[in-house]
Amino acid sequence: MGKLPISILASGTGTNFQAIAAAAKAGRLDADIRLLLCNRPGAVVLDKAAAAAVPTRVVDHRRFDSREDFDAELLRLLGEAGVELVVMAGFDRLVTPVLLGGFRQRIINIHPALLPAFRGADAQAQAADYGVTLAGATVHIVDEEVDHGP
Repeated sequence: MGKLPISILASGTGTNFQAIAAAAKAGRLDADIRLLLCNRPGAVVLDKAAAAAVPTRVVDHRRFDSREDFDAELLRLLGEAGVELVVMAGFDRLVTPVLLGGFRQRIINIHPALLPAFRGADAQAQAADYGVTLAGATVHIVDEEVDHGP
């Protein structure tokens, strides 16, 4: 059986992207990164993807009338790339049933907190403000609720 065809969705500096790409290149992750989708033109992750020879597409969410239209474009590009699993790695957009329906139970998210605590944006700042002494990250299947799935 071949490597799992994946796409990574990212918006920022790409530290998670870089770790995933390095693991795939070293053979520690049996995945073929077919496409990096980024919603922010000029994001640092685009340079990291280019250095890793991973194809990229910038889909600026501000150019769409709705979240659903944006997700439909992502879905189209993911289909063209033959992706079977989507990894949200620092992706700063909420997804809609349009994208979820196309990849039911096949979208995972890397969230920088131990869920169910500190959902949503700025999770690390939320944890620090609360005074936690143990921190970490959660990888979960994306569902209709924010930072919620198994």
